[in-house]
Amino acid sequence: MDKEKAVERVVSLAREYHRAKHNCAESVLKAVLMSGLVENFPPEVSAMATGFGGGIGSSGNNCGALIGAVMAAGMKFGRISTEKSINSSGIVELRSNPGIYRVFNQIPYYFKKEFGSTNCRELVGEFDDFFSEERSRKCAGIVEKTARIVAEIILMGDDAYKCPLYENVAEKK
Repeated sequence: MDKEKAVERVVSLAREYHRAKHNCAESVLKAVLMSGLVENFPPEVSAMATGFGGGIGSSGNNCGALIGAVMAAGMKFGRISTEKSINSSGIVELRSNPGIYRVFNQIPYYFKKEFGSTNCRELVGEFDDFFSEERSRKCAGIVEKTARIVAEIILMGDDAYKCPLYENVAEKK
């Protein structure tokens, strides 16, 4: 399957899961998991995303779709120890170049560039009724675009370790 078809599969699955009443975090994580972009994880892994809907238990903090994307990328690029990485490149350093944080830094950067904020409350604050169809449609669009962002990053493979560091606490490039 070529990269564009793989990305479209993730987006389509995310749309389907969201329509089937999975929350934003579950939808993105499960779409990546079930698309085949990552291997060796049981479907039950998506249960870890349940608490992140509505910006963490409906608190309105970090968008659940964003958190689901970070979790999904972690299945591909995350490390299981400080001595050995689960990826083929063997990179375990977080802040170096190449480094693991360069992968994850891309997700909130592109998310914020697309939506203007990473905060659920800010993203859907225009809706008086959180349970409205209009708010649900907006979140569906966020879920789909976030699924696209993370799928494209996952498909970069080891090149993702060399991406620039955008906004970061150490102010490094």
